[in-house]
Amino acid sequence: MTVSEAHWASLSALVASWLGLHFPPSRHADLKRGLDKAASVLGFADTAQFIRALLDRPPTRIQLDVLADTLSIGETYFFRDPAALDALAGDVLEPVIAARRQQGHLWLRLWSAGCSSGEEAYTLAILLHRLLPDLASWQISIAATDISPRALQRAREAHYGEWSFRGAPGWLRRRYFTPREDGRLVVIPEIRRMVRFAQHNLLAEPEFADGTASGQDLRNLDLVLCRHVLMYFTTDEATAVIARLRRCLHDGGWLVTSPTEATHAMFPGFVALDRPGVILFQRHDAEEFAPDANRPLPVPAPSIEYPIVYPFASMSDAVATPPSAATTAPLIDATPVHAPETTPAGDPVQPGMAAMLAQTLANQGRLADALHWCDQWLAADKLAPAAHYLRAMVLTETGDTGTASISLRKALYLDPGFALAHVALGQLDMARGAHDDARRHFARAMHALAALDTDAALPGSDSMTAGALADTLRRLDARAAET
Repeated sequence: MTVSEAHWASLSALVASWLGLHFPPSRHADLKRGLDKAASVLGFADTAQFIRALLDRPPTRIQLDVLADTLSIGETYFFRDPAALDALAGDVLEPVIAARRQQGHLWLRLWSAGCSSGEEAYTLAILLHRLLPDLASWQISIAATDISPRALQRAREAHYGEWSFRGAPGWLRRRYFTPREDGRLVVIPEIRRMVRFAQHNLLAEPEFADGTASGQDLRNLDLVLCRHVLMYFTTDEATAVIARLRRCLHDGGWLVTSPTEATHAMFPGFVALDRPGVILFQRHDAEEFAPDANRPLPVPAPSIEYPIVYPFASMSDAVATPPSAATTAPLIDATPVHAPETTPAGDPVQPGMAAMLAQTLANQGRLADALHWCDQWLAADKLAPAAHYLRAMVLTETGDTGTASISLRKALYLDPGFALAHVALGQLDMARGAHDDARRHFARAMHALAALDTDAALPGSDSMTAGALADTLRRLDARAAET
């Protein structure tokens, strides 16, 4: 079977109707990669046979679950978007908590919609734990849903590697996680008990009765978090999802999305509150209302942030621990999927596109694919220190620390003041017992950071500050000095 452009258009429309994931012609290469992997997992002879089956008859439940895993993007980490979380705490949670105390009704109902592997839902639970000194007196319901069974399995297991803590505050690990022998960190039971996970497709109506698969009653909610999700839907689908989420909120309840997902026309029946890094939408049931003229709703343009990731000793959270085969679909294999080296128009892949794909795939744990796109990025721009650095991080996770060291040295040759690369190379030196070499790299990183204000965010680092990295460096240097 030859897969024509008409077939790809039909498949794209079907995937959108099944899963809500939008694959316009510019993303047909991404659709093909996902279908290649799904066909392999499901035991089809080739992708063409799988495509023929999808076009001939509706997919089975297992096929849909595997497609959800291979086609969805699950990038997430703890305390992502600190400014948004500050606004969430100050403008939403604290006023609601104060009102409930005054009323004598100590309950809160929240939903993390599109929770991926659980970091956002547990972040929400930790926020409440810190805001409620009398937590035991409250009835807290936090529902967390995602379309991907594999992501939900990881969420329920609740153990994470350093890759999930990039940019997170230092107190988070110490207070809310227990270390395992393999170096991964487990969410403490008190926080785990606050969240319940279930599979849900946002294109479907939520279950509204107690005793659902999630064990939650998704009515009269105080808050719905649906961040970094709507961007994968068409405008019509996203508008329909927003309408469904609105019906789950009580009058005055809040919906939080990402700024790049928000256009006023998509949120009828809400009043918008603009805050740095986030727009908060409050359900308003009055027949006639208008947003406060003093709080105009911006329409920010989406942007690509060139990736410079954190220099952790391990990125092991990028690879899920295999769950029981009796309860989940087969895991996706790590076979490299080599995307075309040109765009559909035949033009060479641009550095920005390759950078974005490399970072996103690394965040998903698709390390072979991420490595391929790092190479594409370097083919387009050999003088990009961040590309060599990201390549080193992926190689480190695959166990190829020798080649990772070479990539880090290339990054430092191009940018001798690249503090993150110095730290990463120092950690590799520590792992092989070269503690003096490690301390030299840590000293060079500290020298580079000395030129920055402690509150200055490191470029591309998801708000990690120079001061936070300096604190990490002091701990690493002390450890190297002791051994």
